[in-house]
Amino acid sequence: MYKRNIWPRIVVALVILHLFTLTSIMSSFVPQNENIATPYKQNNEFCISEDPLISITHDDDFAALGYEGDGSPGDPYRIEDFNITGGGTDLIYISHTRKHFIIQNCTLHQSGFGNDAIQLYNVSNAKIFDNVIHDNWVAIFIHTSTNVTVQENNITSNQYGIQAQDSYYLDILSNDIDNVGDCLTVNYGGDITVKHNIFNGTQTNVWIDTIDTGWFENNTSTHSNLGVYFEGSHLVIKNNFLANDTWGMRMLCVDALVFNNTFTECDSGLVLEGGNTLTIGNNTISDGLTGIDVDRSDDCFFENNTVSGYDFGVMVVADSDRNWFVGNFFDGNTLNAEDNGTDTFFGTNYWSDYLGSDGNGDGIGDTPHPISGTAANEDPHPLMTPTTPRYSTTWIQTPVDQHSEFGETFRYDLNCTAPEPIYWWLSGVFASWFSVDSSGVISNATNFYYELELDLTVWARNIHSFTISATFRIDVNDTLMPIWDEEP
Repeated sequence: MYKRNIWPRIVVALVILHLFTLTSIMSSFVPQNENIATPYKQNNEFCISEDPLISITHDDDFAALGYEGDGSPGDPYRIEDFNITGGGTDLIYISHTRKHFIIQNCTLHQSGFGNDAIQLYNVSNAKIFDNVIHDNWVAIFIHTSTNVTVQENNITSNQYGIQAQDSYYLDILSNDIDNVGDCLTVNYGGDITVKHNIFNGTQTNVWIDTIDTGWFENNTSTHSNLGVYFEGSHLVIKNNFLANDTWGMRMLCVDALVFNNTFTECDSGLVLEGGNTLTIGNNTISDGLTGIDVDRSDDCFFENNTVSGYDFGVMVVADSDRNWFVGNFFDGNTLNAEDNGTDTFFGTNYWSDYLGSDGNGDGIGDTPHPISGTAANEDPHPLMTPTTPRYSTTWIQTPVDQHSEFGETFRYDLNCTAPEPIYWWLSGVFASWFSVDSSGVISNATNFYYELELDLTVWARNIHSFTISATFRIDVNDTLMPIWDEEP
């Protein structure tokens, strides 16, 4: 009679039971977390790994990895409250997403040579908020992305702070970037807003290169080799403070406004390196080697700037054409101005070394003030005192935002007071869509039939070349109920 040998089956059963028991015991030692499951994290702290410690490459990954939120503007996915220490890898890597998400209240450090604390590639609708990022190669790297906000982060002791490339609609707001080689670098892109940041680097604080449309406002730059570099068009640069930088601000720009900035103790204050159609006004530049350096730049307008305490107040270099200096104050420079350019116009400026007199008491010197340099130029109407003269152009009513209905002919009558004639013109991305006549009336060149928000800058220059400008918005939409021409 044949007898079955049951021992092999008993052995197999015992092995399976042993493995099941061992697995259950080991699983009790793996920390559970509602946010993300990974063998590298314990209690929201990550350790060294060869792969990104948080890696998301698709919108579905946010929910799959357990991050709270639903990806909408009102409830973004949240990567928050992590303490991540790296070592030879990116710490947070997110790519190819369109859902809204936020990285906030994290501490990110020691990503290692050549790696990023945060890298965003081909993402939209991201916010990086209130993080502490230190001792990394690159703190934040943004590439080929749109609609990204970087706000209120503390970034210290990294080789590079924030880098962005081929990206649009970026907001860099209220960050403190300290002891970093290069604080902020933006290469290629547009609609870049940089406001209320503190940059205190060791090499270059800000490098913004090849962008179209940007705002750089209310920032502080100190103690670097190069404070700020701009290359691009349609830029507004205002209300910034630059101190103790070797180079304060270098520019290679077209159609930019630079006003209400303060430069102090920068060896070179404001340096133009090939730009044109720039308007530079109401800046205070003091204490260094060269206050304003105009090099290979054309058709720039300087008004109401104060330059003092420099070896050279303003230097116009050869190959610079048709630049205007009106109503500026050159006070206490070793040499207030040198002009080696072509067709430079100086008019109604204050010169602390002017030796002429004012016989009729009109505030204008009776004899021209000579300008050093090969151009053999002069200011024919020098001011006697460093005060704004009564020849200025002023708004009777400052332009305000306007509304236009679909299909409506738009008209806006502007009013200013100035010695006539007054020359009016428009600038900005949408300037070609409008016109302004000799009496200051703006009208649209064509009617609009879809919703738009149009930012427009209007300029007025009087016979003495004193200029004012104002920027306002025209909202185009349809708010009127339809009316029957003939009721059925």
